[in-house]
Amino acid sequence: MAAFLQAGHDVPRHLRRATRAGLGSATVEEIWRLSEERALGADDYDGELTLLDDDLRLVSGEWRTFDVEVRNRSSAHWPGGMDARPQIRLAYRWRSADGGPPQEGARTGLPAPLAPGACAIVPLEVLGPGSPGTHEIQIDLVHEDVRWFGRAIHARVEVRAPAGSARPARTPAR
Repeated sequence: MAAFLQAGHDVPRHLRRATRAGLGSATVEEIWRLSEERALGADDYDGELTLLDDDLRLVSGEWRTFDVEVRNRSSAHWPGGMDARPQIRLAYRWRSADGGPPQEGARTGLPAPLAPGACAIVPLEVLGPGSPGTHEIQIDLVHEDVRWFGRAIHARVEVRAPAGSARPARTPAR
């Protein structure tokens, strides 16, 4: 590159390499803290969730978005998106009225990486349960294939039947 520049050739700035003086440095610990292969410790699962929606109604079998503020209270960086690792997602579970196991729902990736202390508003995509009525939703962070964060927020959601789904009353046969 230097020979081209000395010979008077115009080399676009984006094709030039950075000089050593222009580069920053990082310790091995700093690099590892951002590595996709790192293991998270117990303290790295510290987050705070706030449900921002007041209207907690949805239609059975239809998708709806609930806005959730996610705050990273740990010392770990949480990556954004669905493909980055470690796979940290916002998720939900419908609690069963009969005390049975909860029904897990879809996952939503963080919109951007969350540094320690940072927060983001995440539009959580929720699919209404199959039956109308009042249901309890649990919203929490999950580290896929590892564990739930255990910071769930709980809310009661009113689920309506889809329009036009009411069955007409049967008339007795004559």
